[in-house]
Amino acid sequence: GKTPLILAATNGHEEIVNILLSRGADVHITTPATNYTALLIAIEFGHWYIVEILIKHDYTVLQAKTIDDKIPIHLAVQTGHYEIVKFLLNSGFDSNASSSRSGNSLLHAAARQGHFLVLNQILE
Repeated sequence: GKTPLILAATNGHEEIVNILLSRGADVHITTPATNYTALLIAIEFGHWYIVEILIKHDYTVLQAKTIDDKIPIHLAVQTGHYEIVKFLLNSGFDSNASSSRSGNSLLHAAARQGHFLVLNQILE
């Protein structure tokens, strides 16, 4: 099942995420089917403010990977969430990072998906 933190991240409930984190919610728990943490879910749904909260709460959430080995920045690029890509690049992700499974660069992923704003952000 999904934890309260994962449900709050899915639905973009910023205040609930903050309350759960203040009460000790585990940011590293994953969904059984997809291996997504609350961070990966917030990225997928474009909830940049929850991404920021989770990273500020525990920087190690950035080590999360999807079931097919995508790192957070790759998921953000693939889904085209410009603000999240910008935030993750500013948080230290390498713009030359490649997916460990496919070997595709961030530029390749952005171009394939047609995310031109994201592509320009990576190039800056």
